[in-house]
Amino acid sequence: MMSSVPPGCILVNPDDLVQVHQNLLRCSSVHYDVEDRHVFPPQVENILLNDQGNYVLCDFGSSTHKTLLPHKDGVTAVEDEIKKYTTLSYRAPEMINLYAGKAITTKADIWALGCLLYKLCFFALPFGESQVAICDGTFIVPDNSKFSSKLHCLIRYLLDPEPENRPDIYQVSYFAFQLAGKDCPVPNLFNSPIPTSLPEPLTASEVAARRSITKARITDDVGPTETSIAPRQRPKAANSNVLPLANTVTPANMTGPSAPVSNGQRAPTPGSGTPSVQPQPGSQQHRVLQQLQPGDLRLQQLQQQQQQQQQAAVQQQHANAQQLQYLQYQQAVQQSLQLQQQQHHQALQQQHHQALQQQHHQALQQQHHQALQQHQALQQQQHHQALQQQHHEALQQQHHQAQQQQLMMHPLYQQQVAQAQYAAMVSCVRHRPSI
Repeated sequence: MMSSVPPGCILVNPDDLVQVHQNLLRCSSVHYDVEDRHVFPPQVENILLNDQGNYVLCDFGSSTHKTLLPHKDGVTAVEDEIKKYTTLSYRAPEMINLYAGKAITTKADIWALGCLLYKLCFFALPFGESQVAICDGTFIVPDNSKFSSKLHCLIRYLLDPEPENRPDIYQVSYFAFQLAGKDCPVPNLFNSPIPTSLPEPLTASEVAARRSITKARITDDVGPTETSIAPRQRPKAANSNVLPLANTVTPANMTGPSAPVSNGQRAPTPGSGTPSVQPQPGSQQHRVLQQLQPGDLRLQQLQQQQQQQQQAAVQQQHANAQQLQYLQYQQAVQQSLQLQQQQHHQALQQQHHQALQQQHHQALQQQHHQALQQHQALQQQQHHQALQQQHHEALQQQHHQAQQQQLMMHPLYQQQVAQAQYAAMVSCVRHRPSI
C-alpha cells in the first residue's frame, strides 16, 4: 500500500480488502448456478460504505447475459456496446483487440475484478489507460506493498492476458476465501481444477534490475572508443601566437604534417621567415591535442569531455535502440491489426457472397415451387372442366332418352304407330300376286 492516501479514498486494512473482495465474488456468483451472466464488477468509485460498516455495491446497469462474438455480431457493433457500458481501464485484452476474434465471456469480469483488487490495494490502476500494456498484461507491484505475496499472486492470477488461462469464479473464490481462512461458498459446477501454485508478479525493483542488466549488456556490446591522444614531448616555443580551443573538441584518428609549436602557441604565419603548412579545417585541434602533455590541465579537461561524450553517445544509442524496438513493436501490432482487419473484411465479403448465393438459390426454389403449383392448379382445372363436360353430355343424353321414352308412351304416338303398321299391312296385301 502506498504511503499517501489520495483524496476521496478510504484507507483499509488487508482484512477489509478480503471482505470487499468476498462481497464482489458473492455478487459475481449470483447467477452462477442459473446461467452464464456478465456482472461487470463495479469500479472502485461504486463501492460504498454504509453507517453500519458494511460494503455496498452499486451501478449494475451493465449486467448482461450475452456472450459477445466480434466475428459473428460484428466488430463495430461489439465495439460500440463495449464503449457504451465499460471503462477502458477495466477492459480485458479481448475487449481491446476485437479483431483477434476471441469471445467476450465472464472471463472479462474476472479481469475487471483483478483491476479492482489492484486499485483497492495500491490506489492506482495496474495498466492505466494504455492499450498496449493491457494487451501485454504487464504490471508491477510496488516495493513498499504491505500485503502478502499470496494476495499479489492472486492479482497476477486474475490478470492473465489469455482468457483460456484466466480462472473462473470458483477458482478465484477458492483462493480469496482461503486467504480469509473461510470455506468457499461458491459451488464448483464445472469441475474446475485448483492449481498447486499461482504465478508471481514482478516488483518495481525487479523491473529496474532487469532494465539495468539490459543496459549493461548493450554497453558491453558497444565497447570503448579509441582516441588519438598520445603524449609527446613539448616543442620549444616558436612565437607567441595562441591557437584557440573550441568548447566541443572530439579527437579523431587523423594524420597530417604539423609545425613545432609551444604550449598554447601555434606555428608562425606565412611571411615570418619560417616555412609553415596551411592547416586544414578540424586538424588544428588534433595537432594541439598531440602536443599536450599528460599532466596538462587542458588535456585532463579534454579527456573528461571526451568520456562524457562517449557516455552520452552510448546512452543515445541505447535510447535509439529502445525507441527502434518500440517502433518495431508498434509496427508489428499495427500490421497484425491490419491483417486481422483484412481477414475479417474478407470473411465478411465471403459471408455476404454466400448469403447472396443462398438468397438466389432460395428465390429459384421459390419460383420453381410457384411454377409447379401453377401447373398443378392448371391441370386440376382442366380435369375439372373435362369432368364437368362429360357430366353435362351424360345429362343431355339421359334427357334425350327420357324424352324419347315419354314420346313412345304417349297415346297419340302409339296410334300413329298403329296406323303406320296398318298402312304397311294393307300395302303388302295389295301388292301380293294372285295364285
